Amino acid sequence: MRLRGSAQMSSLITTFVMPAIIIDSFRREFDPAMFGKLIAAFALSAVLLAASIALATLLFRSGTPDYADKRMCVIFCNNGFMALPLLQALFGEDGMFIGSINIVATNILLWTYGIRLLSRASAHPQEQAQRTGSWKKVFFNPGTIGLYIGLAIFLTSFQLPPVIGNTIGFLADLNTPLAMIILGVYLAQ
Repeated sequence: MRLRGSAQMSSLITTFVMPAIIIDSFRREFDPAMFGKLIAAFALSAVLLAASIALATLLFRSGTPDYADKRMCVIFCNNGFMALPLLQALFGEDGMFIGSINIVATNILLWTYGIRLLSRASAHPQEQAQRTGSWKKVFFNPGTIGLYIGLAIFLTSFQLPPVIGNTIGFLADLNTPLAMIILGVYLAQ
């Protein structure tokens, strides 16, 4: 029962809270310098993810038991639960803005390389069929949808009505407490 509740809270975070964090961090006036930093952060995220793939491939060869799962653990970090609140505490709204782009880079790689890696490692054809990704999932998952909305707000300097803006802010604020509850459930088990 505890696992089911924590799985539902994890789903709540990935489906609603993460996009809200991204949208909330993009609610600012357009600044060309910040946009340049955002592009640089995306490029740096891509380079670091590529380095993680290379390291994971060297450490866990295809013959290693559970090599795909081990590679996934090396490559993909849990960058939203704790990284974004930490960035906000250390660097404020600018840290959240620039750091949120790493979630997008990770999501893109997860829905492409990650699914392909798990599909190839699966011995069962049914599991392969379930794990195969599509480009629709790459471009239309909660994280990238949050990015599209956030970028539109940032690039146009559009101000959301207070009711919508406050609601998005409240959803984004759920990240840390829900993450702590989920972590507590897993540690208790």
